[in-house]
Amino acid sequence: MANQHHGKFKRIVWALAIGQMLTWAGLFYLFPPLLGAWESELGWSKTELAGALTTALLISAVTAPFVGLENAMFDHHHHLRLMGDMHGPRRDVEFVDELTSIAN
Repeated sequence: MANQHHGKFKRIVWALAIGQMLTWAGLFYLFPPLLGAWESELGWSKTELAGALTTALLISAVTAPFVGLENAMFDHHHHLRLMGDMHGPRRDVEFVDELTSIAN
């Protein structure tokens, strides 16, 4: 029985790994062709656009371990409370709505 669950887990992990790899490949291979369009649309130089992506990737790399640790601690201690919390999605929608109104 344990071997059956291990095999299913391995298939899920491989599927997620392949999906992640394709997503990153898409980002890296689509970024250069889109630079021209973004440059004319946003008025930023190619250097600024590339610097923005580099900065975002560096921030993501530095903060990822802390986010993973925080999520692991939250899952361990608060998973039951989270399952009963239906206010979270509504707050997310309100937050996105507020950001949209600020941007406009």
